[in-house]
Amino acid sequence: MAIPVPYAKQLAAIAPDVSKLMRSYVEEGVTELSEIVKNIHTDIKDYVEGITEKDVRDIIGGVYNEKRTRNELVATLRDLKEEQKLLLRLEALERGEKPTTEKAKREQNKKLKELRDKIKSYKQDDIDAAKEAKKAEKESTKKSPEEIALDNVKKRVIKQIQELEEKINKGDFSKEAKKEPIKLDAEALELKDKLIKLKQEREIRILQLEYANRTSIQKAKDLALEVINVPRTVMASMDFSAPLRQGIVATVAYPKQAAKAFLEMFRQAVSQKRFDRWFYDLRESSVYPVMEKAGLYIADPHDPKLSAKEEMFMNNLAEKIPLVGKMIKGSERAYVSYLNKMRADLFVKGMMAFEADGKNIENSPELYKDLASFINNSTGRGKMTKVLEDSAPILNSMFFSPRLMASRINMLNPAYYQGLSPEIQKMALKDMLTFLGFGLSILALAGLAGADVEEDPRSPNFGKIKIGDTTYDIWGGFQQYIVELTQLVRGETKSATTGQIRKLDGKTFPFKSRGDDLEGFIRGKVAPVPAAVMNLMYGKKVTGQRTDLGTEAGGLLSPLMVKDAVEAYKKDGILGSFAVGVPAAFGIGVQTISSLPENADEKNPVWRFIKDKKQRVPEPDTEMMKVGEEDRMMTDEEAEDFLDLRIKKIERSLKGLIEKGKYVVENEKEIFKKASQFTPEQLEKEISKISRNATKEAKEEMFGEKTKSERQKRAESKAERKNKRIESKTN
Repeated sequence: MAIPVPYAKQLAAIAPDVSKLMRSYVEEGVTELSEIVKNIHTDIKDYVEGITEKDVRDIIGGVYNEKRTRNELVATLRDLKEEQKLLLRLEALERGEKPTTEKAKREQNKKLKELRDKIKSYKQDDIDAAKEAKKAEKESTKKSPEEIALDNVKKRVIKQIQELEEKINKGDFSKEAKKEPIKLDAEALELKDKLIKLKQEREIRILQLEYANRTSIQKAKDLALEVINVPRTVMASMDFSAPLRQGIVATVAYPKQAAKAFLEMFRQAVSQKRFDRWFYDLRESSVYPVMEKAGLYIADPHDPKLSAKEEMFMNNLAEKIPLVGKMIKGSERAYVSYLNKMRADLFVKGMMAFEADGKNIENSPELYKDLASFINNSTGRGKMTKVLEDSAPILNSMFFSPRLMASRINMLNPAYYQGLSPEIQKMALKDMLTFLGFGLSILALAGLAGADVEEDPRSPNFGKIKIGDTTYDIWGGFQQYIVELTQLVRGETKSATTGQIRKLDGKTFPFKSRGDDLEGFIRGKVAPVPAAVMNLMYGKKVTGQRTDLGTEAGGLLSPLMVKDAVEAYKKDGILGSFAVGVPAAFGIGVQTISSLPENADEKNPVWRFIKDKKQRVPEPDTEMMKVGEEDRMMTDEEAEDFLDLRIKKIERSLKGLIEKGKYVVENEKEIFKKASQFTPEQLEKEISKISRNATKEAKEEMFGEKTKSERQKRAESKAERKNKRIESKTN
């Protein structure tokens, strides 16, 4: 048994039948062992493919039940012959003439008893031998499936060792030809698809049965989470954002693997069968158990459990929405296929490098776990603390993408790299530096092309490319954490529209503290449904824009990419739609900053006119928010009311300007012009004048006093009159 026989199990299974055949041939008078072996081989060769006469001799010799020597085999054959002779004598005695005398009858009965006893002893030996064989077989089957599998692995390795030793001894050092996978034709693909579908149906039903065995409380909780997650799934669908959003670090660091995954993403997005084939082949591969053991995350959309899905698609309800459901399902296939393929390909790449150094999952488990951990993080699947992991489904319903947040925080945290194995630490730092260098190169090229690139990390636009009112974020979610950390540490923020530096002390305009700034940052990460509730409670969005129930409800049912493209189309036509929609579709963060004040109604014709003319209304500053003789700062409530009143007054004055027009000085002549005929400089001048007057009127109306400039003028006038009186008396 040094060299395993492929059909050993079949030989063990037919051993009892071979024993019966051997007995039957002996009873028929065949006494030569070689002849018995040849006859038995002829009888069974059609049932066991590849069986040889040597295998038959091994079965008879007990190799596949109880081991016996050749002498024991000969003794067994001799016993069989002796038993046959006794049977013949017994039959002859029973067929002979019946004795007539009593003495003769006793003699005959005695002989019959002796013969039967001898035959019985042979039979008992056979029975005992059979019992012993059965007992041995039973003992051999006590091994666990893991032990049997381990034995098979050992036998396979022994065989491979022997084959290699034989090649070395023969001097065979030829390079083995790489086995090319068999290309399936249409019929073979159809059969494979049918097999995959049947296997999936069975697995899905097993999972559904497990899922159905949840408690009533668990079912209610899961249903609630699914309903809450539907808007997020709808908003995240209809795009191909995985390459440049969740997977941007891996995409930039490994462009060859990314190109293959990119192509596969499109193919699987439009073909459920192709998606199923790829997933089936991965799970059937020899590396899949290693991936599982290392902790590499491979999303499984077939599994009804929410934890098995990518966090953007953690529900089973969205795909059931009529018409839209099919597009959502296609979006999920695209999203999952890209990330799954990148993870699998990068893991295999790393595994091959480790195995070349003699490191496998058995002798270096931590190395493989660190590899899986970094690949998960670089593709947007960060690991959270145990407490958060246990609450992942609930956390996922509260935040838009908690695992993406975790991955970005991990990869910006030096402590994360310190905890990795040296090999993975080197790889991780190299990938991050590649990503950083690529991003900086893009910014440099954009700057040379004339785009604005913000270099101040206190600004929300830090590291973004700004073209007109539209900004492009190429950093896959990393930039936001750097900006927020800088603002909290320095206690300052920079306006994205005016460039003003504002203190986060809660005392100066816009009256925001570090806590308020952090609260706004967290609100920006909240999932759609909780965010809508918070917006309605605050009465405005995190950006400061006013909102209502209708606005929030509409936002929950619109894919983000589609919404951005439609807004861009309204503003700049089809070219604007492409300029916004295409980058957003592949994961680039695109945002168009309105030129209007935060509390202006964009649907109002007045503000649309200003927006179309690309004009801005001067933003409030700290000096504007001072009132009273002591120049105190307005309270938060006063400031909010004042800004609303100021905007209403500006809106009313602008409406009059747009409807009636105005005389302006042009070429040293005073001429009447409609607002639409104003030059940009003339319109900017008029808007600034209207803003100053609106500020003055709003303060007078709210606080019942003149502004600082008016008080100063009165004081100067009073001083002037006093001086004149003194001068008059002197004269």
